[in-house]
Amino acid sequence: MKNFFLIFLLLASLSTQAQYQAEEFQTAKLKARYGVMVVYNGHTNSFTFRIEADSVRNTENPDFLWVDGRLLQATIIPFLQNPKAPDEAEQKRLLEAYRKYEQTYIEKELNAGPLKGKAEYLNINNKPMLLWTLNMPKDNQTISKQFYVFAICFDQMLTFNAPVEKGKDEADIKRMILRCAETVEIFPGQLQDLNKLYYEVK
Repeated sequence: MKNFFLIFLLLASLSTQAQYQAEEFQTAKLKARYGVMVVYNGHTNSFTFRIEADSVRNTENPDFLWVDGRLLQATIIPFLQNPKAPDEAEQKRLLEAYRKYEQTYIEKELNAGPLKGKAEYLNINNKPMLLWTLNMPKDNQTISKQFYVFAICFDQMLTFNAPVEKGKDEADIKRMILRCAETVEIFPGQLQDLNKLYYEVK
């Protein structure tokens, strides 16, 4: 249901892509000498990012990992768009539309709001991304805020999310999530050879 509403939110003002279907991506996690490489292979395109840490452990949910004792979520959500890559201004519009959707969704789930936060556009490796800091309700006993970074990779919305537990080092968690975003690499028209990568990153 969440993905259904997201599609309509992001594409409300677009009119030419009714026949376009989002590319399907498969996720692979490769143990690496620096931590973990996460690979997303589609039908014709791919993208990757690195988690640089001493310890990276799986959780019951494949979208969540324990990174040096800190929880990190990395997800992709497909959305329909024109096959032509959006320019910087359009990417920023889509990023902000998704941020607003996420805030509305979170406030509804927590039965709280409006929650205060701060959004900031970043240019990482010549790619627009959105850093969002969202303060949790004061009566939340464990989490004080959450960091998000959103990035558009082909027709996928890549989201990094890390909660800040009360009493934990906020700056350290922010550095972790930004470092993941800084390692995102896009490979148009190229798939990743997982067998080859397995030996390259060991």
